[in-house]
Amino acid sequence: MYTGDLCSEGEEEPCPEGNLGGGSPGTVTPTVTVTCSPSNLALGSTGPTSTTSGNCNTTTTPAGGTFSWSVNKTTVTLNGSGGGASYTASSQSSASGDTIITVQYTVNGQSATAESAGITVHEPTSLAVVSDTTNASGEPCSVTCLNGSSGCGYSSYLRTRTYNVLDQLSQTFSGVGIGAVNAQESFSGFSSTCSANSPSPGSAATSEFGDQFYFCSTACLPGGSGCTNSATRTITVNGLSVRTESVTWTCSGVTLTP
Repeated sequence: MYTGDLCSEGEEEPCPEGNLGGGSPGTVTPTVTVTCSPSNLALGSTGPTSTTSGNCNTTTTPAGGTFSWSVNKTTVTLNGSGGGASYTASSQSSASGDTIITVQYTVNGQSATAESAGITVHEPTSLAVVSDTTNASGEPCSVTCLNGSSGCGYSSYLRTRTYNVLDQLSQTFSGVGIGAVNAQESFSGFSSTCSANSPSPGSAATSEFGDQFYFCSTACLPGGSGCTNSATRTITVNGLSVRTESVTWTCSGVTLTP
């Protein structure tokens, strides 16, 4: 068995070089990987930026190539710049993970492509009632006394609800990892039989939030005339309406419809 050098000493032809895998000698086949985060976006013009937009980063070999970015859906607006890209929610997804961002990397006349993991755009569409409890004497009230003096107190009923934002796919925002939202409450058409003030609207910054209903009034003291109040309440999340209901307050309870 021959065990000497592949090229014998004194041969006129040059010793052949290896070219494992074919292609031009010295050419490195390009590679690219892409990571995009977050994979779950919230829709809405007033939503926190951290939940309504994301960024993509790439890793490539060899260096010095060019990038081309694309996306398969209009659910996000994509802006690619070199080896990075940003994307912003623009319309709701029709299925989980239906949005894929693709990057093509070209160097030395050869190209490689990579795809992101599936991205989902979640539109706030409604609120799920997580809990709903009542306490007949859960809210301490300090009001003007029936004789007009100050400092009269009593314990009013208290109704407490917890809501979670639901999307178009009937998924909760907290369940898909979207914790921050811009939730706002407003009232319209308020009326009262005892000249009470319209309730002050509230707000919430998390996708699961609590809500309290109670009514403090001199009219609700023992011997008072009683009182009935009503209004239409609207809740928006990220600027999108998710719940409208009629609210009726009395001295002994509150009714929400629906």
